[in-house]
Amino acid sequence: MPSRQRTDYCKDGDLSRLLRRRFIASLETAIYRVSCQNLRSIEYKPNPQPQPL
Repeated sequence: MPSRQRTDYCKDGDLSRLLRRRFIASLETAIYRVSCQNLRSIEYKPNPQPQPL
């Protein structure tokens, strides 16, 4: 197993930082989309009519 390449890859801070930033950005956009969809579904959901007793 080329453990030296693995340590070299871990030492490469720019690449890991770029990947981490891209991963966090995609996570944030996914969470933002889901939260927006939830807010829209809650916002546009018609209020249930009160049942007459």
